[in-house]
Amino acid sequence: MQPSLRQRCLVIAAVTILCLSLSGRAQSPDEAAVKAVVAEFYAAYEKKDVDALMRLWSADSPFYAKVRKEVTDQSATTDFAFSNLAVTRLTVEGTRARLRVSVDVRATNRRTQKTQQDRTLHEIELVREGTEWKFWRNFSAWKSLAEKMLQAESDAARAELLKGEPDLVGKQLAGALIGEGDGLRAQRNNKEAMRAYELARGLAEQLQDQKTLYSVW
Repeated sequence: MQPSLRQRCLVIAAVTILCLSLSGRAQSPDEAAVKAVVAEFYAAYEKKDVDALMRLWSADSPFYAKVRKEVTDQSATTDFAFSNLAVTRLTVEGTRARLRVSVDVRATNRRTQKTQQDRTLHEIELVREGTEWKFWRNFSAWKSLAEKMLQAESDAARAELLKGEPDLVGKQLAGALIGEGDGLRAQRNNKEAMRAYELARGLAEQLQDQKTLYSVW
C-alpha cells in the first residue's frame, strides 16, 4: 500500500525537525540515515502499519517479538498522533547508533474517545545491517536511567548519573525503578529487587512523593 500524501508529508516534516534539532555542523550520511529511520518509525506507528514498522526492526533483536505484540495490541485499541520530534545525543560508532528522541504523543482510546497527551523521552539503539539501519532497542529514557542506577557500583556513581540527567529526576524515574524491582522480583532476584525499591523510596522521599512512598513500603 502506497503512503498517502499526509503520511509522506509527516515523514518529510519529521526528518526536517530531526535534522534541525542537532547542531549546525554537517551531519554524516549515517546520521541522516538514522534520523530518517526514526521518522519512518513514528509515521508507521501513527498509520498503524505494523508490518512497515517491524521492517524497521532487526529480526535479531531480542525485543522483536515483544514489540510486535505490543504494537499489534495497541493498534487495536488506541489511535496515536506524534508531533515535534527532536533528536539529541546521537552517536554513531561502527555498526551501532544511539540517540535520545523526545516526541509529543496524543493517544486516544477508540472505545471511550478519551485522549491523553504527553511528551515522552526514549533511548533508542540501532544496528546497521548491510546498508540499512534497524531498530535494536527502544526504551523510555527513565527505564534506561533506572537500569544504569542499578548497575552503578556506588552511591557516588548513582549521584553522578542523576546529576547528568536533571530532566529525568522525577516521579517517572521513581516509577521506572519500581518497574525494575517488579521485574527482578518476578525473576526471583529478591536482593536486587529490594535494592531497586530502596532507590525508588529514596528518590520519592527526596521528591516528597507520598504516592510513590506508599507504594514501596
